[in-house]
Amino acid sequence: MQISSTRLSKKILPRLRALHKECFPAVSKYEEFPFPRDQVFVIQDEKKKYVGMGLLHKSSPEDHFSRDHKIQEYPYLYNFCIHKNLRRKNLGTLLMKKILEKNKNINLVVDKSDVGVIKFYLNCGFRIVGTYFSEIDYVCMTSHKI
Repeated sequence: MQISSTRLSKKILPRLRALHKECFPAVSKYEEFPFPRDQVFVIQDEKKKYVGMGLLHKSSPEDHFSRDHKIQEYPYLYNFCIHKNLRRKNLGTLLMKKILEKNKNINLVVDKSDVGVIKFYLNCGFRIVGTYFSEIDYVCMTSHKI
């Protein structure tokens, strides 16, 4: 397995969409990749198939984070996923370590009911800084050490 990073481009978009569909089959159609110059971290298998990804946008697309925390300026992680057949093999942790090597301070939101994912991010060094409500209750997390 190889981990690399690049910018979001039309060239890799079909491969990212295919992985997204495999990771999130229940998600209805929406703009999965709305920010054209985002940084993309991917894991590729021996056949160069994308089996994991995480995308970073330079700021939160919505103001999820309280101004009291002063963390809005940090990159926002979205669409972090590992192919369902390869989960629980440490690939998510390896991908997150690579992302955090390049970006020390990251913000993200997680569905409040997704306890396993929240635990994963806590184990990777993130902390909960608040909540956000849209159609779903979200937990706001950051890797920033205040």
